[in-house]
Formats: sequence, C-alpha cells, structure tokens
Amino acid sequence: MKRHHKTILIVALSVAVILVVYFTVLYRLSHAVSGKLEEKETLAVSYINKAFDLDANNDLWKDIAPVRIHLLPQSARTPHGTTERDILVRMAHNNEEIAVLIEFSDESEDRTGPANPDACAVLFAPGDAPATAQMMGFGSIANVWQWLADRDARKYQAGDASVNVVRELFARGPGTQKELPGQNVEGRGEYGQGRWKVVFKRKLKSSQENELELKPGVDMNIAFAVWNGIKMESFSRKSISILRHLTLEEK
Repeated sequence: MKRHHKTILIVALSVAVILVVYFTVLYRLSHAVSGKLEEKETLAVSYINKAFDLDANNDLWKDIAPVRIHLLPQSARTPHGTTERDILVRMAHNNEEIAVLIEFSDESEDRTGPANPDACAVLFAPGDAPATAQMMGFGSIANVWQWLADRDARKYQAGDASVNVVRELFARGPGTQKELPGQNVEGRGEYGQGRWKVVFKRKLKSSQENELELKPGVDMNIAFAVWNGIKMESFSRKSISILRHLTLEEK
C-alpha cells in the first residue's frame, strides 16, 4: 500500500512539473509574439505635423509604434483591483495639442448597467514629484484624464453634446481627486472585436489653475489605469501601471 501511495505521489509531482514547464513556455511564447512591444521606462511623445481628431482609426496613428504597458491589480488600498493586463499606448503632439491612444482587450462592451461602465485613465505628474511604484502614489499635484464608456454612449450614441466624455481631474495623492472647473480634455472610445480603442486630446498649454502644462522640455511622469466594468470595477478597484518618465519630442 505504501509503495502504491509513493507511486501516486511521484506521478502527481511529475504532472505538476510538466504543467509548470508547459505554462512557463506558453507565457514566454506569448510575450515573444509581441517582442517588438517592449516595456519602456521612458515614454516618448512623437511630434507630428498634423491636426488631431478623436478617430482611433486615423491614419496618423499608423506612423507611431505602440508601446506595451503592463498593468497590475491596484493593491495599495481597498477595494483592490481584479485584473492583470497589457495595454497598447500611442502618443503624439503637434506643438498645439497632445493626443493619446490607448488600446486594451475587454471581453464585453460595458457602457451601462447592470455592470459598471468600462473606463480608462491617464495620469500626469511632475517629474520631480516624490513617487512610488503605484499609480496615484505621488506627493504633489497630478492631473488625471478619465474616459468613461457610459458618458461616451450618452454623447456619441444618444447625441447629448453637453456630456463631457472625459473627466479632467487634479489630485494631491490617493483619494483626493477633484474635477477641474474647466473640462478641457476631449475623448472618444470605439469597441470592436473584443477591444477598446480610446483617444484623448487636450491643448498642451494649460488654461486654468492646477492644470499641468505639457510641452517639450518639461519634466513629467505618466501612468495608466483601466477599469473592467463586467467585474464591477470602479474607483480604487482597477488595474494600474507604474509611473514612467515622459518626454515630448521637439518640433
């Protein structure tokens, strides 16, 4: 009987080792497929001599290589996030405006209830601000641009032109976000084939107090967040990236 149990244990351990090796190989292969989309510590905003719109399929984005950014479940404060994921980011400026395109997979298009709306956000913080590895982990003012799928539907599907699709906020640390008096960030999201493509744009020059100016030569950090509506994510329950250094290419 002891020999029988020993045989079962050896078989079980062998199967476990095989599974670990199998999934390790799968993981490495999946990352090898996107080998050109390497994680980068510094993100560059390309200069393009073109006008920007909110079309995620505009040809101008074809000239900008995507950067893969890894997001982890927010774990600094409850409620914690639920999903580990990758997003693709493209950024450009034309000396007047800056535009950001974020792409991410999502199993469902959640614009209204019973699930929470899908959402994503970009955070800008001064480069010399005390920071931690978590998004919103900083010691001075930051700007957050949060796109929300339910607002997107109300503006572009229901035709309510008064809706601000993107919430432009400022914050001085976790849980301190407030909307800026002027909402100057525009945005639009498109869903298809299991993916969201969301475009943000804003003038580089700030036009109000607590709104950060974005221009070549300004030392800035950037981070990203995504909320999965079907998993009832909202507020601090989200996936987040680390803060990275941001540079704007000169004209």
